[in-house]
Amino acid sequence: MPEVSVNNNPSITDTVVFKLYTPDENGCFLNMPYKVDKIIIYFVERNFASGKTSAYTDSTYDPKKLAAAELAEQAACLDPTPEKIAAAKALREQAESNVKKDEFYFNEATPVQISGNQQYPAWITGNDITIITATNPTVITSVAHGLNTGDTVYIYNTNSNPPIDGEYKITKITNDTFSVPYDLSCGSCIAGNDGFWYTALQESNNILTPIVINGKTIVGEFEYVWQPKGAREGDYFICWTWTPLPGGNQLSSHIKFSLAGDTQDTTSIPSHFTNPIKYDTLLDLS
Repeated sequence: MPEVSVNNNPSITDTVVFKLYTPDENGCFLNMPYKVDKIIIYFVERNFASGKTSAYTDSTYDPKKLAAAELAEQAACLDPTPEKIAAAKALREQAESNVKKDEFYFNEATPVQISGNQQYPAWITGNDITIITATNPTVITSVAHGLNTGDTVYIYNTNSNPPIDGEYKITKITNDTFSVPYDLSCGSCIAGNDGFWYTALQESNNILTPIVINGKTIVGEFEYVWQPKGAREGDYFICWTWTPLPGGNQLSSHIKFSLAGDTQDTTSIPSHFTNPIKYDTLLDLS
């Protein structure tokens, strides 16, 4: 199944990729959350014959104004001076004043995928790394790590230079050390003494991981990969909850999205397949 962003009109035969944001209670992205508690994907039933309906307001922002507001808000988070806070509020008001709102009506939302529960959250702050050697392969010290050779780990927030954040299959050395296939032996490379690792939640190939760009973990941003095997075309919500601090309040967010049908998956006679580019004009008007 090809991977398709949720923003690029995925179909029922695609692997759908979501970007999930987990700011703190002030809307800032200063630290990774303590945990991502749960992710639920709902199929939205829109059969209005029952007469039982609920309403959801779908908001569409001007991309440039929203980006400007978010950039100003993050600047205010990093340096909360009165001037930066005022600028962030003004840009947020501009973004909100141009939002387009549409009412979306439905009568039932049925969970089709749940990742995480109270005992095993979808993601939790990982195990401490205390030593990162400047060698090839790189050796990690993490006391009583409990890993075995061939296990996959995700390493993030490392302070070596360059950072070794990313996904690796490990080789167990001792109960407190393991190696990863990363060459940190260059002349300008510097060993580290801080970071975290964790093993990913994986349920039927649905995986949640922090986003890593150029070897550095992006604080408060996660990628969730979902394979909608057996899913119906139609409207969906993905809802997620997270806890920024141990013992703190739980926050939540959601995204509304749709899955398109695929005639090559639902039609058994090859001659009945519809070429997706055959009616490009009609598709543009839909």
